[in-house]
Amino acid sequence: MLRLLYLLALLLLLTPKSHGKEKYTDLVAAVKGGDVRVSAVVAATLGSTNNVRCQLKNLTSRSLSLRVPPGLHFGSEPSAQDLLTWQPQQLVIAPGAEQAISLQGFCLEAADHAPAQNAGLAFIGYAKPALKSLADSLAKYPVIAADYGQSLVWALTDKRPLWEDLAVAPELERAARNVSRFLSAQTGQPAVAVVRSRPGYRRMAPEIFSKKVTMLYQNHAAQPVTLVLLDSAGRELRTFFRNRPAPTGVLRYTFGVNEVVRPGKRPLYFLKLLGPGNQLLSQLRVDATTSEAEPVLRVRRFTYQFKLTRPVRNVRVTVRLADGTLVKEFPREGSLPAGPAEFQLGFDHTYPPETAFFAQLEGANGVVYNRQPVPDKK
Repeated sequence: MLRLLYLLALLLLLTPKSHGKEKYTDLVAAVKGGDVRVSAVVAATLGSTNNVRCQLKNLTSRSLSLRVPPGLHFGSEPSAQDLLTWQPQQLVIAPGAEQAISLQGFCLEAADHAPAQNAGLAFIGYAKPALKSLADSLAKYPVIAADYGQSLVWALTDKRPLWEDLAVAPELERAARNVSRFLSAQTGQPAVAVVRSRPGYRRMAPEIFSKKVTMLYQNHAAQPVTLVLLDSAGRELRTFFRNRPAPTGVLRYTFGVNEVVRPGKRPLYFLKLLGPGNQLLSQLRVDATTSEAEPVLRVRRFTYQFKLTRPVRNVRVTVRLADGTLVKEFPREGSLPAGPAEFQLGFDHTYPPETAFFAQLEGANGVVYNRQPVPDKK
């Protein structure tokens, strides 16, 4: 018996002792230090649990223990929304190896459209302090993140009003109040009420309506334009821009219609382009059936040749319809000498393919020095 106790004591002495928890390196620090390379793509649509897929490459000859923190910022293409992640993870990557992880990213900049599936993302690092603080809170309370995360992010980035209330279980009341007060302090929006859910009952959370929309408009006169979003009752919800100078030719505007809606609701919106005096120039209906495909835009390239019998000053080249409607105005020429002239020109349009266009050389007083059909070549 004594011999057995002696052997057990000896075994305990020879067993290596743990010196505390394994130390994890923050992913942002590892990337800045050149130890890790991050590549990422959009793996699913907005609102999906794992819509950001990251590939982490260990660039060192040693094993790396990494901590993926909340509040990472991933950049997207210019017209698409960037993403904010909130789920922490820990992982170990062998020397020179790669490992994939999945995260949920909430979209930033609600006026932009959500990035397309399989679109590349750029790892930027930590989000701005207020967004990082929000992500840290969501990481502690994943139920709040799942139910309200996207609406809370848009409240912070776009000053969107908070959802009418936050319905949470009793144990999350204090956390929800803190989040509501934090957003109110950051944005100046009123804090919303926190409602205690009945035991065993979880109210359906608000849903996210998200559509990428592109509006094309054939502008016949240089003028300031305004783009607004209205609901089905005609109430103005968003102003994307107001009195923006617009040249003649095709105007193309691509935006995201992103709204927080009641569960099960099928919302209807109208995107309106307005001219001076709120004149309606174009309108686009937006609902769940609206296609996100790029609208058809036709391109015409041609050579405009003519001969002048005398010099002319302060002239411009235009493209017009047969009835004189202005389609495109090119920059003015200071002067043109007598003799042959040639311009390589091109313009976009939304008219049917068989439409007849005419190129004109016009003076400041409206005189037309030359007019000829635009060749029917695309």
